[in-house]
Amino acid sequence: VQQTLDASVYDVDTTSTPGRITLAYNQSWPSIRGEHHAVEIIFVTGYGDAATDVPDRIIAAIKLMAAHLYENREATSGFNVNELPLAVESLLSMDRVF
Repeated sequence: VQQTLDASVYDVDTTSTPGRITLAYNQSWPSIRGEHHAVEIIFVTGYGDAATDVPDRIIAAIKLMAAHLYENREATSGFNVNELPLAVESLLSMDRVF
């Protein structure tokens, strides 16, 4: 049985990095069954519903990365796909949360 926890039971800390959820004052967590996957947290993130909500620097980073991958599309291109080009890394660094 899935139930949604009332927002008055917990506090959302959006100033810490990473953010966190803590128990609100004078509240207690509901009891759960002792099994794997007994708690599910649905986390919605993003900049908004419209593509225009995405910051220009993120769009620029996506375009740069797409161009980089296109230019290096051969199977033996000699670059590591796990590393971002420096320009892309710089554009994304302000929005990255660890």
